[in-house]
Amino acid sequence: MSKVRSLGVLMCYNDGDILGDAIEHLLENNHDVVIWNHGSTDETPDVLARYRNHLREVTDIGRDVDFYDMYPLLSKHLQQRYVAQYDWISWPDQDELLEGPDRSKTYAAFIEEAHQSPCNWIRFNDFVFWFTRGDQAAVESPVARVRRYSLARIGPGKIRSWRASATNVRWFNHNPTKGDGFPRNFNLRHYPMRSASQMQRRVRVDRAGLRRGHLNCHYENMDRLASLEVLPEQLHYDDGLSELSHEPIFDWEAIYGRPPSLPPSVVLAFDLTSSRWQLAGSLTTALKQCWVARSNGPDTKRRLQAWMRTLESRPALPAMVAATSDRTVVATAELAERWDTAAADADDAVEPGSSAATTIAGVAIRIRVDPSRRRVIVEGPPDVSRLLAFVHLGGGLPPTLGSLPQAHFEATVDGRYLIAVEPASVARGAHPAADATADRPAPETR
Repeated sequence: MSKVRSLGVLMCYNDGDILGDAIEHLLENNHDVVIWNHGSTDETPDVLARYRNHLREVTDIGRDVDFYDMYPLLSKHLQQRYVAQYDWISWPDQDELLEGPDRSKTYAAFIEEAHQSPCNWIRFNDFVFWFTRGDQAAVESPVARVRRYSLARIGPGKIRSWRASATNVRWFNHNPTKGDGFPRNFNLRHYPMRSASQMQRRVRVDRAGLRRGHLNCHYENMDRLASLEVLPEQLHYDDGLSELSHEPIFDWEAIYGRPPSLPPSVVLAFDLTSSRWQLAGSLTTALKQCWVARSNGPDTKRRLQAWMRTLESRPALPAMVAATSDRTVVATAELAERWDTAAADADDAVEPGSSAATTIAGVAIRIRVDPSRRRVIVEGPPDVSRLLAFVHLGGGLPPTLGSLPQAHFEATVDGRYLIAVEPASVARGAHPAADATADRPAPETR
């Protein structure tokens, strides 16, 4: 038995055919298992019922909770409930099985090696396993049936495992935690497509709504199902014993497609809308810095402290500014939602640069930029008084406080900045918890 106390985490949505394999793999590698089920409508509930006595937690989360909030909400749940009880956390996607850097020993044994090292997190090579006409259809388990694969070199690095004490807010499990990574990449076996019927449901139903604005690049590129067939001879074969081949013999971009070339402000807007919890963490850190500043009086300190408390639940999206020596671009959440590839050239709002309108914390504001002076001007209604925070995400500049109805900030260092507005409940002196948590659904734990 491993001396490392390991916790496995799964977030499920309609991959019930492979869920049993994923659970078994974690249990066999000495992990307790926590599962959040995001409103699955396939056989997932039956699989969870079958394994319930072997699981540490099963929680049902409704589909009214935004998919983009699931990783941060579950991260916070782990921080509050589990990290003090465990040494190491493994969090694969529901259709992934984790392995060490080679097959000389079990995943659990390699986790013990990582735990004994000074490192805090592990990056995984992404081996994509894809169904082909060479699969033995009579084999029920997708992991036993789907044997052909190729290493993928698209997308960001996959961080699927880390020291429990270093658990941070996760961004699709791509972001490292604090500290250093393990010197060798581990491997994961990723089974996104396991049969023709499962592929059709995944593309046409289960993943059809995962978009920001008009973009859902991966699955909308897959809409022509006939083009998704991969021949057995195009992939490597895994016999379960030999080392996985790192030769990327198949170009997965032919399946997943390439992201479109987007204007800088739109890229910024999509980053903004998909990472609100990471931005809330950066804003909290900045507000703490402002709170300790001698120049801020007791009332401002009280409001900053209350503002920080609201960020612990569902934070309002800020605006974002990207400044360089030759360009300053403004992005808002609305830009990501309304941007349309076909209308890009005709839409003056795609490249605001000098001006953008948005609503933050219930206040309609306009952000203007003077590119020659790299000055950012924020204007609100004349009868509204709110604190503003201007935060350099790179940490090269200390955060700056201002107040509506108008504030000026200097973007003197290249990089990205947040513009955040004090919540209404804080400004009027109300207790922030009531406003902050009102729209957060309560999960049901079984």
